Amino acid sequence: MVFKSNLGHFSEADAQGVLRQIAEGLAYMHSQNTAHCDLKPDNFMFLDESEGATLKIIDFGMCMYIL
Repeated sequence: MVFKSNLGHFSEADAQGVLRQIAEGLAYMHSQNTAHCDLKPDNFMFLDESEGATLKIIDFGMCMYIL
């Protein structure tokens, strides 16, 4: 996946890749009976500044385990 910015704008394909990573990350968390409870743009970060960097979910301070 390549994330290229043209004057600060991402293509539709780039947005699809980002949203796919978010959905896959949340699906994994939910499969582990974990709820983040504080999802917002501030709690997502790229692993590094390279093109196609992996998106990470951060700040689990309000995380809850669901039985």
